[in-house]
Amino acid sequence: MVTMYVDGTYKGVGETLRKLRLEKGISQETLAERLGKKQTEISRLEREGRNITLESIRKLSNALGILPSEFIKALLEEEDGCIK
Repeated sequence: MVTMYVDGTYKGVGETLRKLRLEKGISQETLAERLGKKQTEISRLEREGRNITLESIRKLSNALGILPSEFIKALLEEEDGCIK
């Protein structure tokens, strides 16, 4: 489930991140390097789908080579176009 909170954070992005990363043929290690993070942080984000901000979506999108709007569109498609 994708949840947008009043403070502008999103929850439930782990599956979407993993799907987009695999579609681009990018490993967790490569994505982590592009973001200046550890591979374990990417793994945890994909697994737990912790809350992230729009700024984090922008950074992830940039590292994946896509527009933030594409990331958000993929989030919505995961939930049949519904943000709860």
